[in-house]
Amino acid sequence: MKTLSSSLKVIAFSGLAAVVSLVGVTPSFAIEDVRPEETNVQTTTETRREAATCSRITALATSGKRAVSEKRSELQTGFSQRIANVSTRQTDVDKKISDARTTATNTFEEKIKRLQAIDGLTTEQLGAIDTFKTDVEAAQLNRRTAVDNARSVYRTGLTTLVASNQQTLSGTTTTYQTAITAAFTIAAANCTPANVAATLATLQASIKSARESLKSQRTPDTNKEAIKALAVTRQAAIKSANDTFKTTIAALVVTLKAALPTITNTTEPATNSTNQ
Repeated sequence: MKTLSSSLKVIAFSGLAAVVSLVGVTPSFAIEDVRPEETNVQTTTETRREAATCSRITALATSGKRAVSEKRSELQTGFSQRIANVSTRQTDVDKKISDARTTATNTFEEKIKRLQAIDGLTTEQLGAIDTFKTDVEAAQLNRRTAVDNARSVYRTGLTTLVASNQQTLSGTTTTYQTAITAAFTIAAANCTPANVAATLATLQASIKSARESLKSQRTPDTNKEAIKALAVTRQAAIKSANDTFKTTIAALVVTLKAALPTITNTTEPATNSTNQ
């Protein structure tokens, strides 16, 4: 939004500056000693200059409209690109999480196999290991489900927020484009050598009003706070899932150790990752 605003302001005011520069201000020394025979020459020169100014306004009405329209198209392209970038990052994160989960599962199963391969285990002890494995896998599934849900809620909220923000910005830029186009169109239609100063003043006021209206629609702080709130909610849900998982695993390990009193290194699944 900042880039669009700055670019549109530069387009509008650079055009206006070019118009104003054509009008100029007649130096005082140039009129202090005007001779009668020079009066007609001076008047003709000023009339031509003012007519040139009106022509310039007419030209800017066309070029300015085209430039603003191009900047708005660039904004829309930027929106689409940012959404695509977010989607790519999410896909990358999903793959990393999936890979980490696969690794954790394989590691846990290998440890279970080593436990089951210990010589001298009774049928009851092997049953305890099987029960431990089943209960851990259930706890792991519960945690993963909770984590995935938290991430999904965050992403849905973020998508909704971005879509709403982009819709607002799109409407705002359309309004700005319409206001700038109308300002130049009216100025071009009304400008005559006799009212150049008044036409320029009105044009400048219209551009200023459009700029201030555009600026007032920008709410970056509000958007940041909304995104932050979504992230806080997500992290709280993930922490809760991890804490519950850790508590469950700790209890299961105590039970398994009681069933295998002669084994000191009882296996435990990873409990410190928020992505498991």
